[in-house]
Amino acid sequence: TKAKVEHAGGVITKDIFTFPGGRRFHFTDPDGNVIVSDGTTQWIYRPSDNPNQVFRAPIGPETGGQDFYRELLQNPGAKYEVTCASVEEVDGHPTYRLCLRPKTPARDRPDTVWIDSASHVVRRIHFTEENESERTITLSDVEFDVTPPDGWFTFTPPPGAVVIDFGFNRLGDKWVGDVDFDEVKEVAGMI
Repeated sequence: TKAKVEHAGGVITKDIFTFPGGRRFHFTDPDGNVIVSDGTTQWIYRPSDNPNQVFRAPIGPETGGQDFYRELLQNPGAKYEVTCASVEEVDGHPTYRLCLRPKTPARDRPDTVWIDSASHVVRRIHFTEENESERTITLSDVEFDVTPPDGWFTFTPPPGAVVIDFGFNRLGDKWVGDVDFDEVKEVAGMI
């Protein structure tokens, strides 16, 4: 999800579900990009950058992984100074455009968020990363009280993809990744 997501429209084409703590995003441009989270682990597949590579990482502040919902919704006043910059429309919804200034240095924190003025749903998030690249995520077709299909918050790497696992555990005297090796070894080109 590079700056080209914003320049290309960055529209999520399928619903976002939170059930419980799970999220799944499908991007239209770049087409085929997917982010899947079950609330503890996040899979990022960006075939627009490299169709043979998948990232898997634990999420949450204790692991260093990013969960922008947790970042925005859990005690934001302790993390940001917030100012209301303007009222703008996002996908036909009137929103408050809020500027966020982190109170402490942090990487990959959002700097602008658009909140629906009627429903208070997050409609868009803009990030400026440490390397100055920018990305914008626009959340469309947001639905609540929807039961997702079985397996909606799981991800199977495409055949031959290299799985880069950022989660590690100690198993006896050696370090191992979090990925379920037996589950992905049949399709992954390398783990």
